[in-house]
Amino acid sequence: MKRLLFILIFINIISIAEGKDIKLSCDARYWYPFVYTEGALIKGMHIDIVTKALKNLGYNAHINALPRKRSILSAESGDVDGIISITYHPNHAKSLEYPEGANVDKESKFRIMQVDLMIISHIDNNYEFEGDIKSIPAPIRITRGETIADDLKNQGLEVEETTSDEQNFSKLIRDKKGTVITTSVIAESMNKDKRFTSKFKISSTPLISQSYYLAFSVKTKLSSSGKKNIWEEISRLRDDYVYMLQVFAQY
Repeated sequence: MKRLLFILIFINIISIAEGKDIKLSCDARYWYPFVYTEGALIKGMHIDIVTKALKNLGYNAHINALPRKRSILSAESGDVDGIISITYHPNHAKSLEYPEGANVDKESKFRIMQVDLMIISHIDNNYEFEGDIKSIPAPIRITRGETIADDLKNQGLEVEETTSDEQNFSKLIRDKKGTVITTSVIAESMNKDKRFTSKFKISSTPLISQSYYLAFSVKTKLSSSGKKNIWEEISRLRDDYVYMLQVFAQY
């Protein structure tokens, strides 16, 4: 009887542990320092915050880097429980569940981080972005995975999507025309590269400021309370000054 009881308890423990596994995807792109791959490793601030939150709650995170379209399809089919580092977009709302208010909040309480996208132009171009999207010089170069690319295309703008910011900056410097959309952090990093130093400028007005989320597949088996707990833990970590200093120090 004792042996049977032990076996039942052991099986129950295994079941609980297995129930704590969570499968996630992120964009397969080099978006330093937020999300990027280095060899077989998936790294970045957004990855660190999410995995730390999940670990604190007892989850074992399994993350795959996939092209954006494959990530969305994997979420639609339930092959992954969620996607790390994605902005809200109505086109994705049928297959992804975002935190409450994500569709209206400019800076969500439950974001992983807030990121400003900036307009970069060639140093010889006197263009300065002042809020008029249709004034942005073409081609507009942006890395694959940014949801704003579709919004720009829908407004009739010429958008060129590539696999890396380095590729975009190389084309901008080579052609001396068009623009690059990226973060100020990446632009400053590129300015340290001798190929690009002092050859471009950043408009002072951001194109957009976006909240990036851990969004869950509508087919995930995670409970509503489970998802809410994860979003709240992400929020707590992001607002933890000491923890965020440690995260920033790695990059």
